[in-house]
Amino acid sequence: MELDDLDIDSVTHATGIAQHKVRAVLRGEDLDPEELDAPLPERLAFLRETRRRDDGERYTYDQLAERAHVSKALISALFSGARNPGVPVAGALEDFFRVEPRFLTLSGRRALARALKPIEQSLLTLSLLRGAGVSRWAMRSSAASPDGKLGRALQEAITEVLSASDAQQDPEEQELIDLTNEVRALEKKKKARILVRMRGLLKG
Repeated sequence: MELDDLDIDSVTHATGIAQHKVRAVLRGEDLDPEELDAPLPERLAFLRETRRRDDGERYTYDQLAERAHVSKALISALFSGARNPGVPVAGALEDFFRVEPRFLTLSGRRALARALKPIEQSLLTLSLLRGAGVSRWAMRSSAASPDGKLGRALQEAITEVLSASDAQQDPEEQELIDLTNEVRALEKKKKARILVRMRGLLKG
């Protein structure tokens, strides 16, 4: 994986995990789970800071209390760490801030895995595109990505391959497609190991 292909800021925005920690995990560093598990007040403060009102100001405790249908005192207690929200209150706040369910309670590693899952296939496709030509069907079927930088990198790789050659499909090309499908079907841990080896081969 090329870290430059990822919009790390968008991963941080989706998870609340600091960019330097996201980069460390993606580099394969063995971080302690506690380093990724931010306490509730920190997660709430992150949401209040990054999901602002239309006028650019942070939501007040009164506004959050009204949207979550709780008292201002409870909101204040949540932000200070004096109280923990029940499932209904946590869900109401997550809905209001438009984040994934369990944003306030999910472990850091699970949150990071969830945020990266939608672009996992695109990363594999990009690695294959950079390493060899693939069929038009294979490229176009996996070109969509919610990640801005990754999406642009995919489009650039597709354009480069298509403009370089319009040769008919050969056995090596079909083998590459078959390999891609086999990797897709693997369980997550095996897929991760193969991706690491594949990236090493492509860089070598």
